[in-house]
Amino acid sequence: MNTIEDYCDLLEFRYIGKSKSFYEGYKYAFKRLEKYNYIMDIQNNSLDIKPSVMEKDFGDVSISSIIKNFQALLFILEVEKYNDKTINYFKEYFKTICDRQNQAAEDQEMSEKEMENWIDYLDLFERFKQYYEYEVKDKEISYDKLRGITLIGLFVCIPPARLGNYTDMKFKFRKKLEGRQLQRCYNYLFCDRSDCEDYNYKEFKLIHNNYKTCNVLGQVIYDLYPSFNYYEYLTRPVYQEGSVIIADLLEKYLDKRLLIQKTWSGINRRVCNDYLFTTEKGSFMTTQNMNYMLNTSSNHIFGKELSCNMFRHIFMTHYLKQNMDIKSNRQVALLMGQTYNPTMMEKYVKVSKTRKTKKKDQGKNIS
Repeated sequence: MNTIEDYCDLLEFRYIGKSKSFYEGYKYAFKRLEKYNYIMDIQNNSLDIKPSVMEKDFGDVSISSIIKNFQALLFILEVEKYNDKTINYFKEYFKTICDRQNQAAEDQEMSEKEMENWIDYLDLFERFKQYYEYEVKDKEISYDKLRGITLIGLFVCIPPARLGNYTDMKFKFRKKLEGRQLQRCYNYLFCDRSDCEDYNYKEFKLIHNNYKTCNVLGQVIYDLYPSFNYYEYLTRPVYQEGSVIIADLLEKYLDKRLLIQKTWSGINRRVCNDYLFTTEKGSFMTTQNMNYMLNTSSNHIFGKELSCNMFRHIFMTHYLKQNMDIKSNRQVALLMGQTYNPTMMEKYVKVSKTRKTKKKDQGKNIS
């Protein structure tokens, strides 16, 4: 009989080149199915349960987790060559769950959990900024705590990408490193020492190659440094300030990261030496580890357990209220790994040359 490891191997063979978080998501779904003996029932050809009852068994989890569980279930049913009638039965129920998710997205209503944990973006940023200034800046912090704060910073100070973008991210210090010189199966944090006017800081560049929508959007490069004002939305002070904070956090974290790396065992030092986020002993961090770190760190800083999706919803809810132009919307969506197709109504909105010139001048003054 096939084990969870066998199903994972078959999944990687069928879906070659997917991100690490994609495979891990299925692995945890397989484990949940095993917990309720559904895998054993399938293998014994004795699966006799209604999908609605199965959904209740999964407990109080997000609809995204329920969808992933049913995707894993359908994968196992097909691998084990279960009868077509049962497969189609579960496929029909799976479609209804997807319809529910789409309907919820269109209604744009918060769930009870979201209402309980919601923080407006400007309040979120201000609270993180104060925490950074009083609890982090010029303070000696443990590696585990600083790692969690840095991860939170990547979701607060800049447009938040998906968590999977950082799970297997590596860092490089080589000078003038171009994205095309890097292996496309990894994401990277490129770091280089630079001088600019009164600042002496490390110039950071996030390079996203392997993520959920990479086949559609391709490589995404995001520059992080105080003078960064490539896009219209970053001419606003809060985003400029966020770039300075996250650059300082990354520099502080990498200094600690390289120091603690010297204490690792030989194997971990060879395998994980260039991964951005690792455990204190130098082991890989799974998506589950990263989720736990994000939840506990946000609870410590904000008093609320915020997930990756919550950070993304909070940012976009604030950003879309700014009524930015199509070009800015497209760039922000790209940085977040989202596709953006402007409506015809948006295209009908015209901006005068005077307004454009004024915005550019504002950007120059701030930078």
